Amino acid sequence: RSSLAVSCLSPSATASINLLHSRTNRQGEDCYGLSPGYWKNAPSNHIGDWNASGAALKVRFGDTFANPSNLANLSFLQVLQNGNGPSMPDNDELGAHLVAAWCNWKTGKVPASVLDEATLIAMSLNSVSGYVPTPGAPPWYGVEIVNFIKSTFSG
Repeated sequence: RSSLAVSCLSPSATASINLLHSRTNRQGEDCYGLSPGYWKNAPSNHIGDWNASGAALKVRFGDTFANPSNLANLSFLQVLQNGNGPSMPDNDELGAHLVAAWCNWKTGKVPASVLDEATLIAMSLNSVSGYVPTPGAPPWYGVEIVNFIKSTFSG
């Protein structure tokens, strides 16, 4: 395993702490996810990754994600550049982390068994009412979703 990789688990495995500890052979997969800051600079500094992600082809954030709804008319790059600025507040930076996670999945930096488009869409749709990663688990809201996505970053 590469020293630059992070061992990460799917949302349901992450939420199943008792299950995680009850199976000693339970292994996460290697994740090489990159942060919103990396992806924000990718069009000029990492054009190969940016093109491979297909993020430039995404017309609007709202074409894929529901929340934060105030970002719906922005492109993926605009969401990454926005951060949590005063004109379009996204206090948890959920939008930027969803975009980064989407780019990481599209480029194979995070395996689809850990995060895929359907899971990211479900996280976005339920970030206000509470995303439940596995039945019976406590719901995750913006900050918990962001923390999970950060757990897939390699550094």
